[in-house]
Amino acid sequence: MYPKLFNIILLALLSNLSAVTSLPASPNVPSSFKRTIGGVYMCTDINWGGPCQYITVPIDACHELGSYANIVSSFGPDLGASCALMVNNCDADNSPFTDLIPYPGIADLRTIGWNDVATSIYCEYDCAGSNPCPGEWNG
Repeated sequence: MYPKLFNIILLALLSNLSAVTSLPASPNVPSSFKRTIGGVYMCTDINWGGPCQYITVPIDACHELGSYANIVSSFGPDLGASCALMVNNCDADNSPFTDLIPYPGIADLRTIGWNDVATSIYCEYDCAGSNPCPGEWNG
């Protein structure tokens, strides 16, 4: 009786462990992260592969990518914001940048010629459709 119970408990624990350690197949960040406007998910390989990072950046301000500079291949902001990728650091004048990228993002930045290029990002509120900007009445 005990070996059977032990196997059931072990199987349950292993099932939960594999769910926690698996990488997401889309720009949906792991459930352990709180989704928020200004949250962005980026990965070093296309199709949300390789090492990935979820960060929260200020809205209407430039944010340098630090250790992810020049290695981002998948990029997506959380719902409620759109972000532009930029080539230079935040203090550079006239930095080339992409069009605003809305949620869910772009799984393969090669499709827009920005694979492993971005060094900083600029995000702003995306008030389109059912995404009211902060302070707007949603009724």
